[in-house]
Amino acid sequence: KLYPDVGGDPSPVGPVWYTVVWERVWTASDHDVHMKQVDTNGVLRSASPTTLENTIVNTSHPRISKSDGRDAGTSSQFWGVVWQRTFSPTDEDIYGTYVSWDGQPLATGTFAVSIHSGDEHDPVVSSPTDEVGGTRHLLFAWSRYDTGTDWDIIAAYHAANGFQRGVLNVKGSEEHT
Repeated sequence: KLYPDVGGDPSPVGPVWYTVVWERVWTASDHDVHMKQVDTNGVLRSASPTTLENTIVNTSHPRISKSDGRDAGTSSQFWGVVWQRTFSPTDEDIYGTYVSWDGQPLATGTFAVSIHSGDEHDPVVSSPTDEVGGTRHLLFAWSRYDTGTDWDIIAAYHAANGFQRGVLNVKGSEEHT
């Protein structure tokens, strides 16, 4: 089990959960993303993990949002989870999913955050924003290697339904000093 990450529910009213994601190694070329919840007394919510990604490809480096959003009613609270998926030694893409406050994968399912032809690594995801226009949004960010020694930091703004609202190069043409 590799690369654990944890988020905490900021709700002042229980039940509240910490949510932990990690990379499970099934075989040398088949890694998956699993999740469990822990209550505020340190007790596991379930003995069995929830599987978020279980395809026969190498899925790695999962990250979870630091919170599931400010308490505006549990139906609007959700976790963002992101990971990288290996297609070849020089092509890794970024995928994500959403999980309800109480640990249930949401109907958005797994979605592509970025499927660029270059190498993409080390994704992270923000906590959900407060509702904007009736929905919450998250920002995903990752490193992208294009050519030579050119690493960029890319960010994508997504709505709660998984649809991408915009993409930008955060690093851009920043010069090295």
